[in-house]
Amino acid sequence: MVLEAGNILLIGSSLLLISLIAGKTTSRLGVPTLIFFLIVGILAGSEGLGGIHFANAELAQIERSYAQRYEQVAQSIVPQRPDAALLATSPDRDFRCGFVEAVKVALLEDPALFAELCESAPRIRDREMDVCLSVIRRSAEWHLQHITRGGDPFEALEARPLDFGHWSAHKLEVLTNFELRHGEAVAIGVAIDTIYSSMAAGLSEADARRVMDCLTDLGYELDCPQLQDEGALMAGMEEFRQHLGGRLTLTMLAGIGRPIDVHEVDRDLMHQAIGNVRAYQSARQHKPAVRAN
Repeated sequence: MVLEAGNILLIGSSLLLISLIAGKTTSRLGVPTLIFFLIVGILAGSEGLGGIHFANAELAQIERSYAQRYEQVAQSIVPQRPDAALLATSPDRDFRCGFVEAVKVALLEDPALFAELCESAPRIRDREMDVCLSVIRRSAEWHLQHITRGGDPFEALEARPLDFGHWSAHKLEVLTNFELRHGEAVAIGVAIDTIYSSMAAGLSEADARRVMDCLTDLGYELDCPQLQDEGALMAGMEEFRQHLGGRLTLTMLAGIGRPIDVHEVDRDLMHQAIGNVRAYQSARQHKPAVRAN
């Protein structure tokens, strides 16, 4: 095949169309997109129907050097001290939203950090900056370590531990027309998956209660009207699977600092977990968290 301008345009537009179709269909079929494009590459290559020569050692070496450089830079990044002056300008509601990510990563990686969060939650809610800055830095370090040294920096694998509690959070954001902040939705999602973990994954009820207490002590409300429509919320699980591609993979907790991957969810237990979260928040109404605008 002669690679004239017209041929290049035709091939490029065809591959773009195929990629759009593949992105919408392969996750539903459970077929990894990478395998699909590998087949396309074989068929389009010099020994296939396309007859296109991809052998360019110089280009491959350049790409390899960029990849190595990216890895070196990513691993050398050191989180800097958060800007206290900038944080001080945030309204209370926005200020606390980020701390659920610290709770999340502590539950996945660091029982000691989680214990510290439980103890210091009221001080964080009251914006004692020394405590807040320490937690922010340690949370950032754990996130960075997971991304750069966790073996999956581009999230190509089916498991995404940092999305713990996010399948329902993403759906709640949509169901509330984004009136819930991301952090508020994640707090509810973490609570739901924590309670489910205590029912189906081995997490102790005492530890589940610690998580719920920590989240509410930080100032999060763990209920919203959209939780009443459990069918709509549960639809978010399939949407989450489609977003990741392949089979359903959710991270749950066998214990604090002991994440596990599950590929099946007992829907009756999940419905019960949602109800338990709502019941917990109702019982805490004598100490409501007031949202600041």
